[in-house]
Amino acid sequence: MKKKYDEIIIESHPQNVILVQNMIEGICDQYNIPNHYGQLSVAIIEAVENAIKHGNGSDKSKKVSIKAKKSFGGISFKITDEGKGFNTKKYESLDDVIEHGNGIFLMKTLSNRVTFLDKGRSVELFFSIDGISSSKALERKSLMEKYFAKEGTFAKQTQKSV
Repeated sequence: MKKKYDEIIIESHPQNVILVQNMIEGICDQYNIPNHYGQLSVAIIEAVENAIKHGNGSDKSKKVSIKAKKSFGGISFKITDEGKGFNTKKYESLDDVIEHGNGIFLMKTLSNRVTFLDKGRSVELFFSIDGISSSKALERKSLMEKYFAKEGTFAKQTQKSV
């Protein structure tokens, strides 16, 4: 049986990201996983924003589909745009991803698995929700610190807030 929050289709407009946030919140409530909202939200929103901007070229006549699927041990989200796709080989390693911006880096860091499909027109993010090992949490923390140290963003934000 299909659940209320399992799929939405939005027009390629940045204001529609709120609909995706509502979907994620609904799924977190539906599956009683509210502690995963931040992690899911950041990674999925990045994928949706990439689909809108890079995939569909911000063409409001094109759509972005977001489908959620609960499975044993986790939940996956498939984000599909109507664009031409892209060379996914350029984004296989985290080192390659860091050189090309935030979106895919955050998707790969915050999810347990990222799979590009249909020549890059779709991306599937898998999140383990049975729990995260402390080693995986420390790995994610280290990657984020490394990334923000490179950009200087984290240090600048920390200094401003002190």
